[in-house]
Order: sequence, then structure tokens, then C-alpha cells
Amino acid sequence: MERTEDGYRLSHAGSEIVAAILAGRYTDHERLGPTTVDGACNVCGGAATGVYEDGRLDVTCENDHPLLRWSIPPNAAADATVSELATLATSLIRHAIDLSLQGVCVECYGAMTTRIEAVPTEADDGPGADGGDEAEAGDEADDRTSRPTPLFRADCETCTASLVGPAWFALTVHPTVDAFYHDHGRPVRDSLLWELGHVEYETTRADDGGVVVTVGLDDERLHVTLSDAGEVVETAVESA
Repeated sequence: MERTEDGYRLSHAGSEIVAAILAGRYTDHERLGPTTVDGACNVCGGAATGVYEDGRLDVTCENDHPLLRWSIPPNAAADATVSELATLATSLIRHAIDLSLQGVCVECYGAMTTRIEAVPTEADDGPGADGGDEAEAGDEADDRTSRPTPLFRADCETCTASLVGPAWFALTVHPTVDAFYHDHGRPVRDSLLWELGHVEYETTRADDGGVVVTVGLDDERLHVTLSDAGEVVETAVESA
């Protein structure tokens, strides 16, 4: 509370606590699912299934490829289906990616650092091991290319929240990529997270440590060069 000339008013910190309580972050979490959701797995084409439990939505395919994992407050799940939660989670993840590329943590608004890194080996902890929210879309090794897909990773220097996913995560918030999908009748806004990766694409290492991601839709290919920090530095469209 903050004292004013007219009495007291709720401080920003107090408002945040009240909002968290109303969102149900400190209450019991109901379970929804497992339920089939739209969008086939972008690795194997298998059916996707979602489960909401303990304030977290997990979507995997029938072959156990992780497609999405994100925290959602119980208040948002009170009258929602698992499919609706998957759509909400996709929007929240894209917002988090956008903020992280601006150097801002979606959880505490502290400084966020982003980078493109190699897929962890079996000896490493793997995606999301440092805590915080984790967003995934597809397996670490892409079955279509038999090559490990480099990861996009964002880490907060203050609250240790992290965001981890395939390198193409960084593409999903760029206007040129958005326009490319829209021109081919697949608006990014109307697609679930793993559906954005359900395309013909290749990922190769750039000279500066970044990657070049090639997305193929219909008769065109979009080549996107990402820096080692995951920022889009160049795009080019090529007709097949």
C-alpha cells in the first residue's frame, strides 16, 4: 500500500499480487485432458495430444515428440478446452520470443540474453533445464534431415527464466516471415506453434555462428539468416 493525501492506494507490487491471486496462481490447479488437439506433429506427422495440469500445458504427439510446454494460470483454463489453451499458449510464447529478442524477460522484465546454440548432447541437461518456462516444437534431432536442429535460447539474468526451442522460433515474430506465411494462405497468427515448423526447411550454420533457415511453402522458399543472437539479419525469397 502507498499513502496518499486522500488515504491509501494499492501499489504496483500490490496490484501484481492481487492479479496473481485472481489468476489462480496460488490455488489448486485442475487437470484437463489428455485431449487430441489440432495440428499434426511437425517431425513425424503423428496426432497431437495436450494435457493441462498443475498450471502447465504440455502437448506431445503419439510418438512422444514434445511440441509445446508453457505455464498458464488456472483462471485462463477455467472455461477453456485444451485446444483453446494451445492457441493461447502459442500467442504467449510468440510474445515471449518477441520480448526476449528485445532483451526483456516476460516474467520479471529484467535483462534477457538470446543466442543460437548447438543441440545438447546426452551429457547436457537439455532444453529448459535451468528453470522458467519452456517452449518446444519438435524433437531435438529433426527426422526429416537426420541432422540436429540448432536451438534458440533466451535466459534472464535476474529471475533465471528461460525460453528454449528450435532456431526457427526466432522467425515467428519477424514481419517478413509473417508476410511470407500470409501470402501462402497460412497466417502465423492463426497457426499453432508446432504448425509453423511443419514445413520443408533446412538449417545450416552461418560463418558468424548464426544459422540460415530456409522455409519452403508451395513454390517459394524463404531464406532467413539469423545472427548468433537469433536476430534476423537478412531475408531472401526464391522461386522453386
